[in-house]
Amino acid sequence: YELRYMVEGGALTIRFAEAGTYRSLPSKDLTVTLPAALEELWLDTVSASVEVAESPIQGIHMETVSGECSLAGNLTVLEWESVSGRLTFTGSAMEIQGDSVSGSAAFHLTETPSRFTCDTVSGDVSLTIPGERSFEAKLNTTSGDLRCDLPTQTVGKNTLSYEANGDAAAFTVDTVSGDFIIQQS
Repeated sequence: YELRYMVEGGALTIRFAEAGTYRSLPSKDLTVTLPAALEELWLDTVSASVEVAESPIQGIHMETVSGECSLAGNLTVLEWESVSGRLTFTGSAMEIQGDSVSGSAAFHLTETPSRFTCDTVSGDVSLTIPGERSFEAKLNTTSGDLRCDLPTQTVGKNTLSYEANGDAAAFTVDTVSGDFIIQQS
């Protein structure tokens, strides 16, 4: 079952096998080397695990159903969607936006993003930041918890404020039962 690929309109599409092949197929590993001039990367998987090593890409847009994703880089934008897959990101991104049903997400950041938003049903979200920039973190939840190991002030129900340098970043997580955890690196 050879993989299939095509390039159309500047987009590279890679398929596990020929369209219409739905048998119990063996696993495959695929390594794709990206050109240095690539500005954005769009990934869409079902159950494949994805690893993107540090690269000069400015934006990553990731969608998966149940795949485990490990991403790294210094990005302008990181967008991700998952049903039950786990996302781990290491590096920096000025804007991070994500949606998940039950998949968890862990962000280990070298810089505090300007904006961080995430919607999840039951997945936990953890954010590790250096603590050099002010932020306001808000959790809209039914039964999830908001925890932060930085010295914060309570501003309202499930809203914390952290005072440091620079304009305050905005962190918002909407969840039914997932937790939002902020840690200092």
